[in-house]
Amino acid sequence: MEEKIDWGTKEKVIADINSWKGRFIDIRELTPSHDGEKIAAIVQPETRKFTLCINGKLQENLFDRMYSLRFNLENQPICLVYADFQWTVLVGDTMWENGFDMMWNLTLSPDTKSIAVNIRTAEMTSGVCLNDVPWENTFFEASDVVISPDGKRTASHVQIRQREELNIHWFYQKNFTVAVDGKAWDNSFLTTWGATFSSDSQHVASVVMTSDAATYSIAVDGIPWDKEFSGCWEPIFVPGTLDVIAPVETPRGWTLAENGAIIWPYFHQVYSPKVSPDGKRLAAIVVPEVGKWTVAIDGKPWKNIFNQMIFNPIFSPDGSKVATIAKHNNKYLVVVDDKVWPDSFENAWDPVFSPQGDKVALRAEKKGKFFIVANGKIGKTAYEWLWDPIFSPDGSKILIRGIENGKYVRRVLSIDEI
Repeated sequence: MEEKIDWGTKEKVIADINSWKGRFIDIRELTPSHDGEKIAAIVQPETRKFTLCINGKLQENLFDRMYSLRFNLENQPICLVYADFQWTVLVGDTMWENGFDMMWNLTLSPDTKSIAVNIRTAEMTSGVCLNDVPWENTFFEASDVVISPDGKRTASHVQIRQREELNIHWFYQKNFTVAVDGKAWDNSFLTTWGATFSSDSQHVASVVMTSDAATYSIAVDGIPWDKEFSGCWEPIFVPGTLDVIAPVETPRGWTLAENGAIIWPYFHQVYSPKVSPDGKRLAAIVVPEVGKWTVAIDGKPWKNIFNQMIFNPIFSPDGSKVATIAKHNNKYLVVVDDKVWPDSFENAWDPVFSPQGDKVALRAEKKGKFFIVANGKIGKTAYEWLWDPIFSPDGSKILIRGIENGKYVRRVLSIDEI
């Protein structure tokens, strides 16, 4: 959707946020649109009544509660709202027809054209509603919602048997499974988590606890791998295939397994595997020894070791580079292909690659102010708050959305100008 962004105007002051503070009792969830042209917030113009303020203009509808504000790529605000004892979804200034006793986990498809949310009905059952169409079947509990890449399907971990509060043996029975589009898997388990869709949106994999509280595996479309492990983390599908990869614990340590077969060396811990967009490279967070963190690519750890934390590895669009954030000696560092950028920060967010993969930018906090950092260079302008930078399609410019001197501004700058 980047073609809708105005890349020609270098600077616009969109709204004076400081002036909002005198107009409203409360201001919550300040959120910019993808193109930077709008800034919205949930505001309280009168006691216990909420609405949206967009670029300083109030929407007409008032609600008793609102939360989970975001924008889609069409730059429409989306929010969960509560009025007349019902929760529903507000898209732009239009509400869904269906309402429910509770709503949570507002989730958008990758293209943001589909909206899914967990629901609780008047009968005290739970499920999922996708684009204002609730699942036909509901369950005693539906703990989360996962939306498929094409935005047409949903999944959730569900409880299929009513909880027996005074029966401790109930917790050792197979009362949980995964439901896809409202249909529960035929197999049930002691518990499930970490469901994910394949890239073609036709299959779902999840961590399952199989026969006892110390035995785990990965189930694909309800069928567990033929191997069990003493621990598993969330699985991923290899793009364009039905192959599933997950971190697993064995007597020799943690490693990665593909379709149940061990494919990596062993570490003290392995987290968050990521496959490159072309499916040819595999990265993960690894802990070679207690208190030592790094990233491994295709099973080979980086040379740099960090003593507190590593965040998720992020591949460039062409799969040739990997970037991440590390925490070391209480400072946050940016690491790209095992090279640590020179500056450290009080906080830093996920790096963003340019479409061509040759540039990296992110937002970071230093001395209580927020900066855009690009290709190792800290930007000249200090902001009171920032959102993630967005690269132009040709990678030559960056859209910056931030608060400066109490005003929300959007800027379009080249790497050299930052």
